[in-house]
Amino acid sequence: MLRTPRILWGLLLAGSLATLPALADVATSTSTSDQSWIMQNGKASYLLWMQGMHSESLTGTRPGMTDGTNLTFIHFFAVGANLGKGFSLKLTQPVTQNIDEKDETVKKQWQPGNPYLTLSHGKILSSERYAANLEGYFRYYIPVSRGTQDAMNKGFLTSGFAPVDNGRGAIRLFLNPSKSFLDGKLTFNGAMLTNIHLNALSKQERINRQAAELGKPGASGTLTGEREKLNVVINPSVVYSVNPKVDVYLEWATGTLRNDTAGRWTSINVDDDGQYLSPGVYWSPTKKVYVNPYISYQLSNADTDKRLDLTHFDIGVQLQYTFL
Repeated sequence: MLRTPRILWGLLLAGSLATLPALADVATSTSTSDQSWIMQNGKASYLLWMQGMHSESLTGTRPGMTDGTNLTFIHFFAVGANLGKGFSLKLTQPVTQNIDEKDETVKKQWQPGNPYLTLSHGKILSSERYAANLEGYFRYYIPVSRGTQDAMNKGFLTSGFAPVDNGRGAIRLFLNPSKSFLDGKLTFNGAMLTNIHLNALSKQERINRQAAELGKPGASGTLTGEREKLNVVINPSVVYSVNPKVDVYLEWATGTLRNDTAGRWTSINVDDDGQYLSPGVYWSPTKKVYVNPYISYQLSNADTDKRLDLTHFDIGVQLQYTFL
């Protein structure tokens, strides 16, 4: 049997070791390239929206409640990427956390909502000469949450204006034209969004399921085959830049103007769903941190004593951390 001389084994080993750095360089180069692309184009963030606080109680205690907490925290987990040419795509998963010490059924309950995909562009139309810009996005809500599925099983039974059938999801169209003055320190925005509901049930199917639900003990609601087709919110605001890290703003919204299959529209003065006025602050202490405290005055509250009353207002805060 022929044996390979030790010197030949040594040469083969040396040659193999010599090729390892080259292979390592290829792997390292590929890994570095991927990491570089992710760092340059990737998007990842977490946003916490705290609601329920008001001027009478920071714990959310409402009339008829002597103590306890009644707050809502909404958590938004988002990942995405820049697609080039000003477009970006992001997937967001909202989770609602209810903290109600008076109702054990919802106390600290976590409710994942429908995730949604957002295709956005920051400069659909833009003019530096006129300091004007148009941004917008197209969003699709994926109907996979337990709340949406339960509502479909009940025929979207509701006691409100009209059932909202999102059995096949929903589409949101958002446009925000803006115009700046004073070298960009003062900006007027004319934001408007439209939500279009994609129904899964026919009119008769809704009636049948609603009737079956109303036949159960303790059930309540309105038997109707009509449904909400879409809703619109017009949300103008004025923003003043105090410095590169702090902006103050005043926002007015029409509330949610709803349209159903019978051709009816709701009013901007619907209680607790109508127009409001909201001053607030945008604060970015770092490039990754965003804080938005605000107060909100409900202009269409049924309690006329609370309309435009400086002593009665809701308080909210948004906190965001951007990983990428």
